Amino acid sequence: VHVASVFAKRSKTIVESIVSEPIIQGTDETHRERTVQTLKNVMARFPSHDHIRVSIPASIVVFKEMQMHFTDPEKIRMVLDYEIEGMLPFAITDAITDFIITKVDTANQTTQILAAAVRANNLQEYLEIYTQAGIDPSNITIDLFALYGLYQQIPEYANLKNAIALVDVGQHATRIAFIHDGQLRMTRTIQQIGRAHV
Repeated sequence: VHVASVFAKRSKTIVESIVSEPIIQGTDETHRERTVQTLKNVMARFPSHDHIRVSIPASIVVFKEMQMHFTDPEKIRMVLDYEIEGMLPFAITDAITDFIITKVDTANQTTQILAAAVRANNLQEYLEIYTQAGIDPSNITIDLFALYGLYQQIPEYANLKNAIALVDVGQHATRIAFIHDGQLRMTRTIQQIGRAHV
């Protein structure tokens, strides 16, 4: 479990501290209980906070790159479910959707987005773990979206024009984000074969 304490000012954002605590090893059957206890242990070190933001793994999310014929984010949000419905392997009524803007062409009034959809019941499974740990998130994001957002906040990286791959090697999966000209273009999750007990 990784937790970062971030102080947001009007002009800049400061990462005050980062705490990591491993989940104690055990069987798959006790994973939820051990995760809940680890979350409680970590959050006890942050007694004061205004907001809690959590991320879910990209491995449970379906991503689709799309082009919209307008640039207003609110309009995109209004039509997103309709536009993405036919691309999903599950019903849109069972999905929670979101998106990030990766490119805006003001001359042609078009917007390139990376849309994301997750099954509502899969998301609920993750949120129940936080609920059991006494955590009420004010914001939920996807780990790769969060990593891309951090990447954009670093000027030396954001201004790179080459093709870049952000690689997050985890215990059970490796997540890759492909960035070209500063824009997130593709994401992939590679699951490990022969998953070990955690």
